Amino acid sequence: MKLQTLLMGAALLFVATACSKDEPEPKPNPKPDPDPEVPVQVKQITVSATDYGTWTYVDLKSGKTETLGVKGPWVYKQQNNEGQMEEVYTKDMAENTEEPKELKEWQLAFHRFEPKTNMGEVVETTETELSKVTEVPTSGFEADTEVKEKIIVDAKNMMMGHIGYAKTAFVNLTLYKWLKRTPTGGMPPYEYSLSGKVYILKCKDGQYYKLKFTDYMSQEGQKGVITFSYSPIKMKK
Repeated sequence: MKLQTLLMGAALLFVATACSKDEPEPKPNPKPDPDPEVPVQVKQITVSATDYGTWTYVDLKSGKTETLGVKGPWVYKQQNNEGQMEEVYTKDMAENTEEPKELKEWQLAFHRFEPKTNMGEVVETTETELSKVTEVPTSGFEADTEVKEKIIVDAKNMMMGHIGYAKTAFVNLTLYKWLKRTPTGGMPPYEYSLSGKVYILKCKDGQYYKLKFTDYMSQEGQKGVITFSYSPIKMKK
């Protein structure tokens, strides 16, 4: 009987030992990522830029806007008998400084359909969907360009051939392509359509945003109400 008991105990010890060898050792819990990947949120903003005499400044971080008058001088021209525009007088407009006071920072501004950046650069991509733009091009970025007597600041008497222009202004000519302008040869002078392209904005602080414009007028049909979607591009580590 004692021998049988000893044999049974040895068998149980063997089984227990074999089982313990088959069980894998528990793995230590992985350390949490100190900088976890956070999904990038796509935002949408509508900017009212209906007034010819103003710039509407946009802070993409907060979504806030501020509207200021286009700085002078404003040059007024009249169409002569030959159909050419001749300068007739200027307005100083010294009160228009184009220096936002409410916004702590801004990245874009719109004068009607003309855009400018805050010392930024823009490139046009071949993509038409924001989700497909995941990397930043290494070339092709264009800074703002100074244009002279090109942007209209007073159009009240346009039908009579009397128009006011900003003496000088800065416009980003790459981002300007967000809206196609087809001359009509009459009034209104252009027909508008969206380019549908995604644009990448490089800000002066090094942040990149991708933008896609989805409308240039309000639901009521008022032109100069600009809607676009955007999101920051997170640079790869």
